[in-house]
Amino acid sequence: MGISFRRRRKVNWPLVGVVLLLLALGGAALIQLKGLPAAARDLPFMPKTPTPTPVPVDDGSILMALGDSLWQQGRLVDAADAYQEATLAAAAGADLLTTIAEGYSQQDRLADAAIKRYYAGQARSRAALARARRARIFAIRGWNPAMTAQAVEEARKAVELDREDGEILATLALAYDRDGKYDAAIQAALAAVAKDGKNAEAHAYLAEAYADKQPLDPRAKASARLAVQLDDMSAYAHRNLGYILESEGDYREAAAEYLKAIALAPNLAALYLDLGRVYYVKLDRYEDAVAALRRAVDLDPLNPLAHTELGRCYHSRSDFRLAEASLQRATAVDPGYANAYAYLGWVYYFGLRQYDKAVPQFQKALELGRFSAGRMAEYSTELGWSLYFLNRCSEARPAFQKALDLLAGQPDPNISTQARNGLSACAGR
Repeated sequence: MGISFRRRRKVNWPLVGVVLLLLALGGAALIQLKGLPAAARDLPFMPKTPTPTPVPVDDGSILMALGDSLWQQGRLVDAADAYQEATLAAAAGADLLTTIAEGYSQQDRLADAAIKRYYAGQARSRAALARARRARIFAIRGWNPAMTAQAVEEARKAVELDREDGEILATLALAYDRDGKYDAAIQAALAAVAKDGKNAEAHAYLAEAYADKQPLDPRAKASARLAVQLDDMSAYAHRNLGYILESEGDYREAAAEYLKAIALAPNLAALYLDLGRVYYVKLDRYEDAVAALRRAVDLDPLNPLAHTELGRCYHSRSDFRLAEASLQRATAVDPGYANAYAYLGWVYYFGLRQYDKAVPQFQKALELGRFSAGRMAEYSTELGWSLYFLNRCSEARPAFQKALDLLAGQPDPNISTQARNGLSACAGR
């Protein structure tokens, strides 16, 4: 056997050692990604299962962030749409990630499967939270029973998806309260508090439910003050403390709390409605009330309640033409909003004495409204007198009689007297 004179290449063992060390450190860092389940981190390194090529999955996170941004800007209609899209995207993403995880499991790629399942769970939680935040918008803007009922439905579905999240449970309490279901609101808020005793908004919504069910309930103020103590930066903690103070007649302190809430959430129209109401109804601060309510209209121009409250404010100071314009905008925004027609009827009846214009407004309000019997009787009586002044007693008499029938179970001496006087005035005519 001949001898080869080719020089053998010398191996650079230090360089090989450095490369292997870097590969080991990189693999450890990859496996130790923050938030990954322990099951995935603890699996042994298996060269036969290389790290999978990332699969692009829309998990709703971008749309969720968009919804949160729009909420901060006060663009609640757009935010609700973004949250709805985030809900759908997150749910679909969760399903896709679960499918991918199952495929990895069948390939014996257990670490990859565990990672995908983890992110699928995150996507499902995001879907639930996006639905809850959409419910919150319906509850806060809810000017009619259909919207508050939708808030309850959305919040219930969110809870079905995630029963562990304190924000979701608290939102269900808010939705129930705005829908007039105070006992259910209290129970939902208590469940949220039990889940997370430091959740300031859960305590705030509990306070609101206590106050709405039973005015001057001492638990309401205690819960509201606790909410502020837990989180002095929560707009709704301050808002609901203001609401409790207003219900107890402490109007200046209520206004101060509403202002604190506005400082924390300057683009939320509902807060300006609260402030404007207490300014013009209780504190006689007309110019400040108009400024607050105009801001509410600017922030949420598609909310008929904002236009209606501004119209009522104008009416309270006999600015009847401005009141008429605001209330007409309210009916244009939502032709089904009964309160706007009723208050527009007041403008024509009490303010402008245009009875021919008052009649169709009261008729529309009575047709659309789900008012109390006392309020229905009041509007029926005012409709009757409007018809009387137009010499239409054949139509006025049924309106007066309807008012009396409505009050049979719960008499109101003032309205009953007006209705009887109307019947007497129409006698023989």
